[in-house]
Amino acid sequence: MKGLVSVTQLDAPEAAVSAPPTRSRKHRLGRRLGRRGTIVLILALVLLLGGAGYGVWALFLSDQGSAATQYRTMTVSTGTLKSTVSASGTLNPAKQTELSFGSSGVVTKVSAKVGDKVSKGDVLAKINEDELQIDLDAAEAELTEAEDSLSDLQDDSDATDTALASA
Repeated sequence: MKGLVSVTQLDAPEAAVSAPPTRSRKHRLGRRLGRRGTIVLILALVLLLGGAGYGVWALFLSDQGSAATQYRTMTVSTGTLKSTVSASGTLNPAKQTELSFGSSGVVTKVSAKVGDKVSKGDVLAKINEDELQIDLDAAEAELTEAEDSLSDLQDDSDATDTALASA
């Protein structure tokens, strides 16, 4: 059977027939990672694509599928609104003025409130006048006594002048 030649030998050159078959790239990658590594790689790609798909859905498509905006209506009523603010720190006034008074005493009436605008000469507060009245009465009594003493001295001076003039 010398005359029989196989089809592969006729169609292919001799160098190609004698060379051992090479593995494809797919087989080389699989051999490097091993079966376990290939499974891990596939799972990582599935998770990555799933996360990317969810991100696109959450950013762009989640609002489109929801129901229309819902509104809640209520009846208007009058009431007390109570709001409490708790804070710590130091309060500093926006503007500060030193006040001085001619007398001291117990404050009996405050005419101006916080935030009121006042002008020069406005009465801001009143103090108990009992002690001031006692001091005023004592000062008036001393004044009357001093005037009487002055009058007596002037009368004595006039008498002395008259006696000197007649002598």
